[in-house]
Amino acid sequence: MVRTRYIYGAPVQKAILDNGLTLITSKVNTPATAINISLKAGMNREPRELGGLAHFLEHMLFEGTSGRTQEKIAKMMDEHGSDYNAGTDVESIESTSMVVNEDLPEALKLMAEMTFEVDINPRRVGTERNVVLQELREDRDVPEEVVDDHFHRDLLKKHPARYPVLGKGRTIKAIKPSHLRDFYGEFFVPNNIILTIVGGGISGGVTGRTRGLVEKLPFGKRSAQELPEYPFTDEPLTVVGTERFIRKSYFDAAYVTLGVLLKDEKGTINYNHPDHHVASVISNLLTEGERSRLFWLVRKKGGHCYGIESDFDTYTDLGLFAVSFSTAKSRVKKVLNIIYREIERFKTTLVPEEELKREKISIAKACTMAGQDLDDRAEEFALYEAFSRRGLGDLERHLDCIEAVTPERIRDFARRFFDLNKFSLVAYTP
Repeated sequence: MVRTRYIYGAPVQKAILDNGLTLITSKVNTPATAINISLKAGMNREPRELGGLAHFLEHMLFEGTSGRTQEKIAKMMDEHGSDYNAGTDVESIESTSMVVNEDLPEALKLMAEMTFEVDINPRRVGTERNVVLQELREDRDVPEEVVDDHFHRDLLKKHPARYPVLGKGRTIKAIKPSHLRDFYGEFFVPNNIILTIVGGGISGGVTGRTRGLVEKLPFGKRSAQELPEYPFTDEPLTVVGTERFIRKSYFDAAYVTLGVLLKDEKGTINYNHPDHHVASVISNLLTEGERSRLFWLVRKKGGHCYGIESDFDTYTDLGLFAVSFSTAKSRVKKVLNIIYREIERFKTTLVPEEELKREKISIAKACTMAGQDLDDRAEEFALYEAFSRRGLGDLERHLDCIEAVTPERIRDFARRFFDLNKFSLVAYTP
């Protein structure tokens, strides 16, 4: 019997097809439907000497299949008037589209071919390599991206997240069609894929016409195959953090990122750690909203920055916490002192109940609003199913877990992980 969950006020169902493909559907009364195809492999599965291989392959999904030329794919996308896109991360590759309901069958057919029947020919690889290299050049012109890459490189010693998803010029130039085919053949298999469909075009959910349509396409016809074991990384503990100030004469502002590994002798904060939600609440307390601690002190009260962000990044085997901002070179130390003071305050003073309650309400409302976007909803369903121990069940309980965060849990978390001596910092200044 198929279990129906209700998330964002709509029914959500999941089924595992005979070949291992995971199918998730959520019927929403809208004139459009979102499709998300998530592959449970990303740049963490590529050899370091071929950095950027997974991202390069993501580009090739749009460059022709065994049954459609690049031109025919582009023509169909234009006819659908929809947004077809794709992205690569440390642990995943995803492709997405949003179509009007009547185009759902054709869109699924196209995306099935783009997933399982990619034509990797040398001519198209050569052309797309130039596109990838140009994307890399443009990325290198974004100060925040440069600083973020440098920060991860300093903070991490072994984990794949220390390397840029786009790769480097020399590694992209080293990628051959055979490397792309090997990665494609090894990981683009049904038992490594989650297909999520959210919107008004669904008929019968995972037991009705929609499932029947999926099973007639390559989604359902391809055979499962054995997958390589997940490459868990034993990231070394940070003994002492690093601090780098790098001068870039072509910058008008200073760009700074500082952060810490969420790992100690007892373990790490990953997707499935019970304190995962504590880290999320701390991040929100610091920089989410007009009255968040750092935004208020640094932007609203001090006028030091246009914006300041904190991020809690989790992977299957690791978690890290970071704060990023940009300001005038003369104000960097002042902003850093404010950040350090607020981080230390979590360790010494309990968060007032009123402030914590306000933040929980804000998180709940933000989740509700985010769930109104069909693309985001489909992506979130796939993310939880891929990496959370209980899959969609963890998403269903997300706000209950947020509600269970107490001032004492925040204080204990900060005392455990927020040792300022272990924070790493990268600053690019004029």
